[in-house]
Amino acid sequence: MSGTLRLGVLGVGAMGSRHGQNIARNVPEARLTAVFDAHVPTAEGIARELGCEVAPTLDGLLGRDDIDAVVIATPPRFHADHAVAAA
Repeated sequence: MSGTLRLGVLGVGAMGSRHGQNIARNVPEARLTAVFDAHVPTAEGIARELGCEVAPTLDGLLGRDDIDAVVIATPPRFHADHAVAAA
């Protein structure tokens, strides 16, 4: 693969925010493009901290054409549904 991998993070609680930080700060081949969280103030704070956008909805994150892949960091009970939606 050549170029930059453009990523979104779905769920930016404790684990999702850590994944976002790692992408934004430690992976030069990747760019954190946008985040989504059901708790909008949390998503806004992480986006501000990491210099990315906030997707207004789950579909808004998954439907972006400037995201190549998503990290699913929501509670485990949502993983299957979110993985299917992302696929």
